[in-house]
Amino acid sequence: MGRHSRRVRLTSRGVGLVIGGLLLVATGVVLDLSDLVALGSSAVLACLVAIVVASVSRLDRGSAAVHVHRRVEPAPTTRDRPTIAHLRVSAGTSALSRARLARLRLTEQAATELTRGRALDARVRTSPQHLDVSYPLRPPLRGRWPLGPLRVTQTDVFGLVRTRQSLGATLTVVVRPRVHELPVQPDRAFENSRTSSVGVRAPSPDDTMVRDYVVGDDPRRVHWSSAARRGRLIVRADESSATSPATVLFDRGLLVPGDAGARTASGEWSLELAVSVAVATLAGGQRTRFVVTAPRPRRTDEYVMARSSEGRDRIVDSTVDLVGHSGAADRAESIAATVARLRASHDPGELVFAVLAPLSGQARRAVAGLATPGTHHAVVVAPDRNPDDLLDAESTADALRRAGWIAIAAPRHATVTQTWDQIMEAAR
Repeated sequence: MGRHSRRVRLTSRGVGLVIGGLLLVATGVVLDLSDLVALGSSAVLACLVAIVVASVSRLDRGSAAVHVHRRVEPAPTTRDRPTIAHLRVSAGTSALSRARLARLRLTEQAATELTRGRALDARVRTSPQHLDVSYPLRPPLRGRWPLGPLRVTQTDVFGLVRTRQSLGATLTVVVRPRVHELPVQPDRAFENSRTSSVGVRAPSPDDTMVRDYVVGDDPRRVHWSSAARRGRLIVRADESSATSPATVLFDRGLLVPGDAGARTASGEWSLELAVSVAVATLAGGQRTRFVVTAPRPRRTDEYVMARSSEGRDRIVDSTVDLVGHSGAADRAESIAATVARLRASHDPGELVFAVLAPLSGQARRAVAGLATPGTHHAVVVAPDRNPDDLLDAESTADALRRAGWIAIAAPRHATVTQTWDQIMEAAR
């Protein structure tokens, strides 16, 4: 719902008229001039009437109401990607409504998480019945941020009173994490690492199903008859790859608890790595589940299927509101509980990709015990990327490797795709 706070103030002209009227009244009383008293009283009364009228009139009600419509494109938007906000202020068909619109001065309200604290660079197009405003946004933080309400300022026809009022509802802008395009599809990369580790039989050319083409697919696998029927590129997918479920495990210990302003670059980078792998695995035709550590994890046996963009949206949208654990004890309890739930619903051929903060003690043992040869991959991220954290990350990666994981410590200042390339190199 919109907020309708208002503030009514005299303009400089109104203040001058009141002061002048009071002086005339005082002079008339002193000199016993009733006409002068009446003239001064009329000036003061005119300002009082203007204040009362401005206080009871509402811009958003009645036949002369002014309406506000707001939208953003694209919606939902993505962190650090260009977004355009559109605002339309519309007058009714009456002459009074159009006159009101012509006297309005507009100020848009937007959260600093959307504007980076900078002034809005707005473009305005006017017509007798509409004011169209558009301005670019480039939200730097994932989350849900308010846009609006619109602050409008108007003066009465005599210029005596200025009214400031909020119009329109507040729009919540959903900002998703970025999804990076991985150069090698996870389904093939994971299957290759499993085959090299445990000697799984390579599928025959006839052991296939079809799926949509994604970047990185071999053009020789295009299924031309299906592509002709559907009007888009379709490729043959290995049935073993398509039926092997995939799990992406994300450690919320990499995120900060609650406060959006304190979100760290390494935490957001880690989340984008996990989301990118989950989306790419899903696009490769595998049933995929995205699991985050929690002291009381939700059902972990629910997999997402690649049905158009529905599966991708479910995974990405589930990460918009993620925050970190409240403390070290909460994190340790969450890792233990989540790993226990994963182990209970674990498929023997399941492919796992984990993005973790450095582990120690019971948490390290719990995660290490989840592995099976060739199917478990982990990237250990130092939350603050300082030398001590990097040593802890390498120590955790070493422990996971000894337990059978294919694990690396995330290199400092590496991109998502560079880190993906490095763990794929480690899997060969």
